[in-house]
Amino acid sequence: MSEKRTAIGALRRTFGGLSTIIDGLARVSRDPAVYIRAGIKKPDRKGPLPKPAAPTELKNKPRTNGELELRFKIDDDGRGNLMYEVRRRCQPIEGGERPWEPVAITPSRMIVDEDVPPGLRAISYQVRARRTNGKTGEWSSAVAFPFGTIPSYNSPSAAEGQVEAKPEGAATARPA
Repeated sequence: MSEKRTAIGALRRTFGGLSTIIDGLARVSRDPAVYIRAGIKKPDRKGPLPKPAAPTELKNKPRTNGELELRFKIDDDGRGNLMYEVRRRCQPIEGGERPWEPVAITPSRMIVDEDVPPGLRAISYQVRARRTNGKTGEWSSAVAFPFGTIPSYNSPSAAEGQVEAKPEGAATARPA
């Protein structure tokens, strides 16, 4: 299987080199028939790249040292030339929300927030793509990472049989 991949890679490099030579000859000679004689389609005129799509499928997971890892996907039709802006919004334990703050600008679709502030109820992240030509996409939907437990509104109350932990040797009350 690796021999096949090597052969395909060599063919792609050869075709790429030949295409570059053909393009150069067509430009220098100003003869569009060069493509016909070479048996290939004349390449479409490239226009400016559109603004990128918003990243999707944001997923975060905690690391053992308190850092948070954020991964995401983007469908950009293989155009490339993207950088990603990542921002976060912190929700302190006392309540309220802080404003969005920048975390990173990266070419990678995975970042690690190494500076998660202490004393938070939750932290939310958003990502947007930026082309090297300056065009910026929309911010993704926010994905939140809660710290601690999330209250469940369907949990049983103490009257419905929750058990309370008692120290050893403590007297326990028996139901009547």
